[in-house]
Amino acid sequence: MKIEFYIRNGVKSAWVVDPAARRVDVYAPSRTVRSFREGDTLAEELLPGFALPLADLFALPGSAS
Repeated sequence: MKIEFYIRNGVKSAWVVDPAARRVDVYAPSRTVRSFREGDTLAEELLPGFALPLADLFALPGSAS
């Protein structure tokens, strides 16, 4: 899987967005995968103050219904 390659090579956080499932999986070194769903708010400690309600993300044009 490409995500594992990225993490092994120094990426601090990788997000996989699945619009059809309305889910975001967050991968990071030495951490289990965290899954966020449409009703959740994605927050990332690497980006202090960042918060993204996934309902807003999946409401964007082009998102799978």
